[in-house]
Amino acid sequence: MMRWKEDDLLVGGKALIESPEEMDLSYLMKSRILYVREAYPSVVLDSIGLARKGGISLISNLGVNLSLFGREALKIAAMSDLVLVGSRELSLLGDDIVGEAISILKRGPKAIIVTMGSKGSMLVKEDGIKKVSAFKTKVIDTTGAGDVFTAGFIFGLLKGWDLLTCMRFGSAAAAIKVGSFGARSGLPTEKEVMGFLSRH
Repeated sequence: MMRWKEDDLLVGGKALIESPEEMDLSYLMKSRILYVREAYPSVVLDSIGLARKGGISLISNLGVNLSLFGREALKIAAMSDLVLVGSRELSLLGDDIVGEAISILKRGPKAIIVTMGSKGSMLVKEDGIKKVSAFKTKVIDTTGAGDVFTAGFIFGLLKGWDLLTCMRFGSAAAAIKVGSFGARSGLPTEKEVMGFLSRH
């Protein structure tokens, strides 16, 4: 994990950490939840293992990793408490979205959340499958909607909410976000999401 001083200037750069030495383990070990998105499995697996041993919950998002690393990304999923993945990326493993989610679940996570855009999201657990509908809203730009869903979902976990409530909150946050153009405009506050939920 890189840390920048106020006077640092970053020109260019790389998207993924390329060696375990780049990770600040002392910083990671202060977390309650570790969220892993785009990551070389071979680089992060040891750090993930240490975090898990330290009692830190691990949430991974397989989306980009499945596109970049194929089935190797499932090594991260196997060490995760919870996996988020888009239905489009999950289809890279096979045509049966539910079957593929169940297959990932059998590797070790307690739950899989499959995001399905305008079709909502799906919670896959050992005791069954539950769906959360997407909110009907005016869509201007879907860029960043998945990231906003994830941020809202993790926000809910940090608040101690159950998974379905977290999914509904994430879905509401994403519904607000898609009403604005661009990846960073329209990012809602907690108050805005709660207001949206009270009206829907």
